[in-house]
Amino acid sequence: EPFRSKPGNDTAFFCGICILLTMIGGMALAGISEQKDGENKRFQRQTIANLTIAAVSMGAILIGRNAGKELVLNAKEEYRSRMSSAIETIPLFEDCEQAFVADVSKNLSQSETHAKGHSFAKIGDSGDCMWIITQGTVSQEDKDGQIVMRTATAEATPAFGGLALMVDEPRAYNFSAETEVTVCTLQRKKLKSSFLKFPSAEDAILTAV
Repeated sequence: EPFRSKPGNDTAFFCGICILLTMIGGMALAGISEQKDGENKRFQRQTIANLTIAAVSMGAILIGRNAGKELVLNAKEEYRSRMSSAIETIPLFEDCEQAFVADVSKNLSQSETHAKGHSFAKIGDSGDCMWIITQGTVSQEDKDGQIVMRTATAEATPAFGGLALMVDEPRAYNFSAETEVTVCTLQRKKLKSSFLKFPSAEDAILTAV
């Protein structure tokens, strides 16, 4: 998509160059065809045709490469936008400014899928990250055996383990996959890098904690 990104602009540029080269090649061939035919003219026509095909083929390769970059860029942007919207619904971040939430979404890991029964953390473990559920259900169990289910839906993207991001204490819960689960991870060090850009966000999260 032109003007939205560099790959999009490059794609539009190479499309224009290919069209221009094709027109120039066609005009050159037409001009030679009007002259008296001969061995030299046939050689010129063949040379121009080959050069035009080679130039346009190279342009087509560059168009395909940049179009692929644009698709990947758009997919990443859509993913970040979706995760930014999801983070806004998490109580830990609901009082934070949108720019901070958008920055945090860039620091999320790529989605990982875990089988039913997978253990994310146990009571007493040291913690340096939180998880955001994009699909499936995770059970949260405290030391008294009380269980809370956290399920991702179309309206909600729950998170778990967030206390470890702000409080340097052992985990207070067991977290395990109740179904096949897809999650993204936010590391404490990544969150702190966002705090450097948005210092007020740290106070907002501490208040939420």
